[in-house]
Amino acid sequence: MEIVISIAAKIAEYTVAPVGQWLCYSCHYSKNMESLKNQEKKLQNAKDRWEQSVDDALRKGEEIHSDVNKWLTEASRILRECEEKAEARSSHATCVNLKQRHRLSREANKIAGNIVKHLENGNFNPVSYLPAAQDRMVTTRHKNYVTLESRTSVANEVMEALGDANIKKIGVWGMPGVGKSTLMKEIERRAKEENLFHGVVLAAVTERPELSRIRGEIAVMLNQERHRQQTEIGRANLQQESSTKDAKSLVILDDIWPKQLELEDIGIPSEGCKVVLTSRNRDVLVREMGTQKNFELESLVEEEAWNLFEKMAGDSVKDPDVREVAIKVAKECAGLPVALTTVSKALKGKSLSIWKDAELRLKRPPPVDVPEILSPIYTCIELSYNQLADEEHKSLILLCALLDQYYGIYYQDLLKYCFGLGLFQGIVTLEEARHRLDSLVCDLRDSCLLIEG
Repeated sequence: MEIVISIAAKIAEYTVAPVGQWLCYSCHYSKNMESLKNQEKKLQNAKDRWEQSVDDALRKGEEIHSDVNKWLTEASRILRECEEKAEARSSHATCVNLKQRHRLSREANKIAGNIVKHLENGNFNPVSYLPAAQDRMVTTRHKNYVTLESRTSVANEVMEALGDANIKKIGVWGMPGVGKSTLMKEIERRAKEENLFHGVVLAAVTERPELSRIRGEIAVMLNQERHRQQTEIGRANLQQESSTKDAKSLVILDDIWPKQLELEDIGIPSEGCKVVLTSRNRDVLVREMGTQKNFELESLVEEEAWNLFEKMAGDSVKDPDVREVAIKVAKECAGLPVALTTVSKALKGKSLSIWKDAELRLKRPPPVDVPEILSPIYTCIELSYNQLADEEHKSLILLCALLDQYYGIYYQDLLKYCFGLGLFQGIVTLEEARHRLDSLVCDLRDSCLLIEG
């Protein structure tokens, strides 16, 4: 009898308990799904908070602790997994059977548990550290920045004006596509690298400025500066750096339009701050913004324009026949760096026929509703757009134009819209869409229709 009871107990252990557990998962399907949803939200909120802390630290030139980066990477992986599981659940929502309920419920319970553990490991204080003075992080040169003699000359003059204690407002003006925004990124890089100011911020204004965004960017920089001065390390560094600085902050406002804003309205203090502004119109800078020193950024001279064009086009223009047409194409770009770059990249590696067709297209007048000042750049970018490989590339660049926030387009927004609108052919999962988006964005960057950011 004892042997029989022992055998029966073993049978129960290996059958009844698993069956009970199996039914438990199925019965608690809704509860486990809701728990996963709540934990996913907590993880997303925590990830957003830590990413904001990381961004703030990087702006101050601090290094991020390795465990913080690892935590954020793992958080992104878990959230992608949640997103993919949610997609799978929604696709089978109308036909979930008992077996599927068990599997999905068990997966949800496991992922929710992993999130709880990951959140417990996500307590960082602080997220960053200030490296030694000699190891300070220096902003790297912008990927698409090309050293040009004329631009270097203007950049040096602006940097010289920044060192003049009597000059508080500096203006740079020039036509669209001449490279004002690229120059401002170079000024920002040099100002940080040379440690001229305790805080540097570059904000885009544009025709329809988001004052709250600009005010926020400036406020973050000024708050960081105040925090830095309050720390022991900050005070020591300030003593080592230039103690004779009248202006402790530099604010660069790119693309000012007529009758737009008062500096005080966006939080720029009247004292202790230098301002560099760019505009298409010199009068806007001198009369409305009161700049004391102004520099014109002119179109490239023919030789410099061709050197830039040739460098971007590469081996394509070594063929004598192509080179003859390429020189004419470069002239149609009117010495505008943006036009020269996009056109040369669009035609790189193309046949002679396509080069000749491009020359004809560039000579064609733009639509009547395009302002004259935009005519050269419009025609060149239209040509680059038409040279894109397929409709997916064209749809993506048009979507970027709709989402453009001037200095940045959110990758997650692109992914959601591309997937939701069905812009990618043959794509059925988010993972596939992510791979396709990465590939297309890379192509558009290589074509200079998108820049880093």
